[in-house]
Amino acid sequence: MKYRSVGKSGLKISEVALGSWVTDLKGTAAENVTKETVKLAYDSGVNFFDCADAYSGGAAERFLGEVLKQYPRKELVISSKVYFPTGEGVNDRGLSRKHIFESIDQTLKNMQTDYLDMYFCHRKLGIGITTFSPLAQGLLTGKYRKGQPLPAGSRVTWADESETSSNGSDC
Repeated sequence: MKYRSVGKSGLKISEVALGSWVTDLKGTAAENVTKETVKLAYDSGVNFFDCADAYSGGAAERFLGEVLKQYPRKELVISSKVYFPTGEGVNDRGLSRKHIFESIDQTLKNMQTDYLDMYFCHRKLGIGITTFSPLAQGLLTGKYRKGQPLPAGSRVTWADESETSSNGSDC
């Protein structure tokens, strides 16, 4: 199995993941087939297992959690998602802080684990984000000019100043 990095986080996941958008399989012939599928995936080097709280009213998370508990947790990368309705209440859906916190608590119980490695917003419309360095740390402001010296005290000179400072008071 080959593994890929998740951005610059240091987390490595298998190129193949096993998603578990399954229905409630308890007591069906498909239950054993699905358990064998998870085992085959794990034995083949798959470490990334994904689910969502809304799949089959939480049954998919409960099923996957039950199957995965036989494997060492430290070898697994487990993710789930939040957004879709998980109940009839007015706040049982969406990306409010309330719904996210209540959903993650239920997901952890469902999956019989203490933590998730990744938690996804199941939908990207209507949410706010905070961008990192939207002006490329000043490169897009015109502060830095090609062929000219770097402006004294600018962000790009901070590392050099702190490394050459004898007492560190410039940091």
